[in-house]
Amino acid sequence: MHLPSWAEPGRISGGTAKRYALFVSTVIALAACDHSTPYAVTEPEPQGPATSDLPRRLTFNMGTDRDPSATADHIVYTQFPPGRSDRDGCIASLPPAGGTLTGLHCPGGPAADDRQDAWLFPTLSRDGRIAYLWEWALIGGIVPNGRTLRVATAEHPDSVLLEQSPYFSLPDGRRVTAIRDLMWDEAGRIRFVAGVDSYSVNLGVWDTTFIPFTLATLDPADGEYRAVSGSEGAYTHLTAGDDGVWFVAADAPQQLRLRAADGTVTTVATFTRSVLRLAEIDGAPSALGSAADSVHLQRIDPVTGAPAGVYAVAGRANAVAGIPGTNRFVLEIELARDRDLWLHEWPR
Repeated sequence: MHLPSWAEPGRISGGTAKRYALFVSTVIALAACDHSTPYAVTEPEPQGPATSDLPRRLTFNMGTDRDPSATADHIVYTQFPPGRSDRDGCIASLPPAGGTLTGLHCPGGPAADDRQDAWLFPTLSRDGRIAYLWEWALIGGIVPNGRTLRVATAEHPDSVLLEQSPYFSLPDGRRVTAIRDLMWDEAGRIRFVAGVDSYSVNLGVWDTTFIPFTLATLDPADGEYRAVSGSEGAYTHLTAGDDGVWFVAADAPQQLRLRAADGTVTTVATFTRSVLRLAEIDGAPSALGSAADSVHLQRIDPVTGAPAGVYAVAGRANAVAGIPGTNRFVLEIELARDRDLWLHEWPR
């Protein structure tokens, strides 16, 4: 920094000495600052859970957290933040142990807009992709105006790799217009429950009922939908070994069936309660039983089909997801009008 000529040595009179000293000290202070570097805020590292106790509450959203899916490294789910005027449903991610959110991605970005969007049933692949169903409607709309099935990079769900309409026809001519419960299979396909939505009015309130047809897959490699033969009426499913799939169908809601890779279907076990959702917990197929006032999980030995224990706690659960390689699982618990995720552990 160059001083002006009147401040050069030999040109200071007695009356300006004090002002010069003040000027020099100010210049030195200013010269010490680098004003070419903007002020930056560093994002804090995600922190772990506040406690190691189990069961452990994972989410504290005042709105709804639903449909968890888990890998060994991440839990992903749909979060409906209560402060958004457009009522959007976003994709959130957590470490399997809980703690600080590692990601929150909303349709259209963090600011609300004039449309109601929801990213539903997120599921992570082994190679870092995410699949989810995107639905949109007018704010306060009764039925979706449109739907699309997306595959994107896991870290950026809006970086789309594949986008496909979920409307397609089954071999018997039935038209699929709604899908549920997305999951990656061992061959890298997206498997889901295919069906239709039925709309009705009960006591002046619109009600939506999903009617399952069958399981189907979308292969991202060729963009083709294919029905899973032998899975007629399936409404929940789970990947089995050797490219097989466990499922429960509406005509026998307590029976666990196995469809092998060759297309043969066998009944491998019978649960004591009607099944709401399936999950793999500690290597065993497990069923979340239908119950209004309690959580009832029952495991089945995958080799013998024999009962392998029951886990029961108070509360009402709508969904369950096992954390691979562990005896831990995530429950979507409904309390009053809120839904939150809780981490539980199967006793060994």
